[in-house]
Amino acid sequence: MKNMADFKRWLKPGKEMTLIEHSYGHKDINLCRKVITVQTNCFSMLGSNGKESWLSYPKSKQVSFDGNIMTIFEDDFKMVYRLENE
Repeated sequence: MKNMADFKRWLKPGKEMTLIEHSYGHKDINLCRKVITVQTNCFSMLGSNGKESWLSYPKSKQVSFDGNIMTIFEDDFKMVYRLENE
């Protein structure tokens, strides 16, 4: 995976992502989460509580890719996801 366009093509219901790093910690660290819904502006994954968690797509300049690792840089934190079934 090289950019957001590749990620959006890859992203489909049933795909899985694992949050492996979060600057503030997160209850779903190292939990493989399944993508449930994909829309043009956001997508949802199943959380550890059994509920859908919605995420907006980051801007391209906020994301870097290294193979199946996606790093999102926000203003004061970062999140790192492993894309499981690439």
